[in-house]
Amino acid sequence: MRALFFLLLPLILFADVDEKLVKIESKLFSKIIFLDYDYQQKLQNGHVTMAILYDTTSHQHIAESFVKFLNNQKLFGERIKAWAVDVRSMVNQQPPTAYITVLERDQMATVSQELIKKKRLLFSYQPSLIKYAMVTIEMGHRILPFINPKLLKLGGIELRPIIFKVAKVYNYDN
Repeated sequence: MRALFFLLLPLILFADVDEKLVKIESKLFSKIIFLDYDYQQKLQNGHVTMAILYDTTSHQHIAESFVKFLNNQKLFGERIKAWAVDVRSMVNQQPPTAYITVLERDQMATVSQELIKKKRLLFSYQPSLIKYAMVTIEMGHRILPFINPKLLKLGGIELRPIIFKVAKVYNYDN
Protein backbone atom coordinates (compact mmCIF):
# COMPACT_ATOMS: atom_id res chain seq x y z
CA MET A 1 0.00 0.00 0.00
CA ARG A 2 2.80 2.37 0.92
CA ALA A 3 4.59 1.65 -2.38
CA LEU A 4 1.41 2.44 -4.30
CA PHE A 5 1.12 5.76 -2.48
CA PHE A 6 4.68 6.74 -3.43
CA LEU A 7 4.07 5.75 -7.05
CA LEU A 8 0.92 7.87 -7.24
CA LEU A 9 2.31 10.87 -5.35
CA PRO A 10 4.12 12.44 -8.36
CA LEU A 11 0.98 12.10 -10.47
CA ILE A 12 -1.07 13.89 -7.84
CA LEU A 13 1.49 16.65 -7.39
CA PHE A 14 2.05 17.22 -11.12
CA ALA A 15 -1.70 17.29 -11.78
CA ASP A 16 -1.97 20.11 -9.24
CA VAL A 17 0.91 22.00 -10.90
CA ASP A 18 -0.73 21.58 -14.32
CA GLU A 19 -4.05 22.92 -12.99
CA LYS A 20 -2.38 25.98 -11.47
CA LEU A 21 -0.36 26.63 -14.63
CA VAL A 22 -3.47 26.27 -16.79
CA LYS A 23 -5.37 28.70 -14.57
CA ILE A 24 -2.59 31.32 -14.75
CA GLU A 25 -2.14 30.89 -18.50
CA SER A 26 -5.91 31.01 -19.10
CA LYS A 27 -6.13 34.38 -17.41
CA LEU A 28 -3.09 35.86 -19.13
CA PHE A 29 -3.70 34.44 -22.62
CA SER A 30 -7.28 35.74 -22.65
CA LYS A 31 -6.09 39.23 -21.67
CA ILE A 32 -3.30 39.27 -24.27
CA ILE A 33 -5.91 38.75 -27.00
CA PHE A 34 -7.18 42.25 -26.26
CA LEU A 35 -3.72 43.68 -26.97
CA ASP A 36 -4.10 42.70 -30.64
CA TYR A 37 -5.07 45.87 -32.51
CA ASP A 38 -7.41 43.83 -34.76
CA TYR A 39 -9.02 41.55 -32.17
CA GLN A 40 -12.53 42.91 -32.85
CA GLN A 41 -12.39 41.70 -36.47
CA LYS A 42 -11.54 38.22 -35.14
CA LEU A 43 -14.56 37.84 -32.85
CA GLN A 44 -17.26 35.32 -33.76
CA ASN A 45 -20.78 36.57 -33.06
CA GLY A 46 -19.38 39.00 -30.50
CA HIS A 47 -17.45 36.30 -28.65
CA VAL A 48 -13.75 35.71 -28.16
CA THR A 49 -13.26 32.13 -29.34
CA MET A 50 -10.31 29.94 -28.46
CA ALA A 51 -9.45 26.53 -29.88
CA ILE A 52 -7.23 24.49 -27.59
CA LEU A 53 -5.29 22.00 -29.71
CA TYR A 54 -3.96 18.76 -28.20
CA ASP A 55 -2.27 15.62 -29.54
CA THR A 56 -2.13 13.03 -26.73
CA THR A 57 -4.46 11.77 -24.02
CA SER A 58 -2.54 13.56 -21.27
CA HIS A 59 -2.59 16.75 -23.33
CA GLN A 60 -6.33 16.30 -23.84
CA HIS A 61 -6.82 16.52 -20.07
CA ILE A 62 -4.82 19.76 -19.98
CA ALA A 63 -6.81 21.13 -22.95
CA GLU A 64 -10.06 20.30 -21.15
CA SER A 65 -8.77 22.19 -18.09
CA PHE A 66 -8.23 25.24 -20.31
CA VAL A 67 -11.80 24.89 -21.59
CA LYS A 68 -13.10 24.66 -18.03
CA PHE A 69 -11.29 27.85 -16.95
CA LEU A 70 -12.00 29.86 -20.09
CA ASN A 71 -15.54 28.94 -21.08
CA ASN A 72 -18.17 31.58 -20.53
CA GLN A 73 -15.84 34.01 -18.78
CA LYS A 74 -16.50 37.61 -19.60
CA LEU A 75 -13.52 39.88 -20.11
CA PHE A 76 -13.73 43.54 -21.09
CA GLY A 77 -17.38 43.00 -22.03
CA GLU A 78 -16.63 40.09 -24.38
CA ARG A 79 -17.73 36.53 -23.59
CA ILE A 80 -15.13 33.79 -24.09
CA LYS A 81 -15.99 30.47 -25.73
CA ALA A 82 -13.37 27.74 -25.74
CA TRP A 83 -13.25 24.17 -26.99
CA ALA A 84 -10.67 21.38 -27.18
CA VAL A 85 -9.70 19.96 -30.58
CA ASP A 86 -7.53 16.97 -31.44
CA VAL A 87 -4.97 18.49 -33.80
CA ARG A 88 -5.24 15.45 -36.09
CA SER A 89 -8.92 16.13 -36.69
CA MET A 90 -8.79 19.87 -37.35
CA VAL A 91 -11.19 20.84 -40.10
CA ASN A 92 -11.26 23.90 -42.30
CA GLN A 93 -13.67 26.11 -40.47
CA GLN A 94 -13.70 29.78 -39.57
CA PRO A 95 -10.60 30.31 -37.44
CA PRO A 96 -11.12 31.18 -33.78
CA THR A 97 -9.91 34.43 -32.26
CA ALA A 98 -6.82 32.58 -30.96
CA TYR A 99 -5.26 29.14 -30.59
CA ILE A 100 -3.72 27.59 -27.49
CA THR A 101 -1.51 24.61 -28.23
CA VAL A 102 -0.85 21.73 -25.86
CA LEU A 103 1.33 19.71 -28.24
CA GLU A 104 4.52 17.68 -28.42
CA ARG A 105 7.49 19.48 -30.03
CA ASP A 106 7.35 17.63 -33.36
CA GLN A 107 3.60 18.16 -33.69
CA MET A 108 3.98 21.85 -32.79
CA ALA A 109 6.70 22.31 -35.40
CA THR A 110 4.43 20.78 -38.04
CA VAL A 111 1.24 22.65 -37.15
CA SER A 112 2.58 26.10 -36.27
CA GLN A 113 3.27 27.28 -39.83
CA GLU A 114 -0.28 26.40 -40.89
CA LEU A 115 -1.77 28.21 -37.88
CA ILE A 116 0.39 31.32 -38.36
CA LYS A 117 -1.06 31.72 -41.87
CA LYS A 118 -4.52 32.08 -40.31
CA LYS A 119 -3.44 35.42 -38.79
CA ARG A 120 -4.57 34.51 -35.28
CA LEU A 121 -2.65 34.63 -32.02
CA LEU A 122 -0.90 31.34 -31.35
CA PHE A 123 -0.21 30.59 -27.68
CA SER A 124 1.80 27.65 -26.36
CA TYR A 125 1.17 25.95 -23.04
CA GLN A 126 4.87 25.05 -22.89
CA PRO A 127 7.46 27.85 -22.72
CA SER A 128 10.07 25.55 -24.28
CA LEU A 129 8.09 25.72 -27.55
CA ILE A 130 8.23 29.52 -27.96
CA LYS A 131 10.17 28.97 -31.19
CA TYR A 132 6.88 27.74 -32.71
CA ALA A 133 4.41 30.04 -30.93
CA MET A 134 3.75 33.77 -30.80
CA VAL A 135 3.25 33.96 -27.04
CA THR A 136 3.72 31.76 -24.01
CA ILE A 137 4.18 32.39 -20.31
CA GLU A 138 7.51 32.06 -18.53
CA MET A 139 7.32 31.32 -14.84
CA GLY A 140 10.29 31.94 -12.63
CA HIS A 141 10.52 34.32 -9.71
CA ARG A 142 8.08 36.41 -11.82
CA ILE A 143 5.38 35.44 -14.30
CA LEU A 144 6.11 37.06 -17.66
CA PRO A 145 4.61 36.90 -21.13
CA PHE A 146 7.23 35.46 -23.49
CA ILE A 147 6.82 36.95 -26.98
CA ASN A 148 8.11 35.73 -30.34
CA PRO A 149 8.12 38.91 -32.49
CA LYS A 150 9.21 37.10 -35.66
CA LEU A 151 6.10 34.90 -35.67
CA LEU A 152 3.85 37.83 -34.76
CA LYS A 153 5.17 39.62 -37.83
CA LEU A 154 4.75 36.52 -40.03
CA GLY A 155 1.16 36.22 -38.80
CA GLY A 156 0.45 39.89 -39.49
CA ILE A 157 -0.40 40.53 -35.85
CA GLU A 158 0.45 43.79 -34.17
CA LEU A 159 0.22 43.93 -30.39
CA ARG A 160 -0.08 47.10 -28.38
CA PRO A 161 3.38 48.27 -27.27
CA ILE A 162 2.57 48.07 -23.55
CA ILE A 163 3.15 44.31 -23.58
CA PHE A 164 6.76 44.74 -24.69
CA LYS A 165 7.47 46.77 -21.55
CA VAL A 166 6.66 43.78 -19.34
CA ALA A 167 7.38 40.80 -21.62
CA LYS A 168 10.47 38.78 -22.26
CA VAL A 169 11.25 38.73 -25.99
CA TYR A 170 12.38 35.51 -27.68
CA ASN A 171 15.81 35.77 -29.31
CA TYR A 172 16.46 33.35 -32.20
CA ASP A 173 20.21 33.49 -31.57
CA ASN A 174 19.86 31.38 -28.40
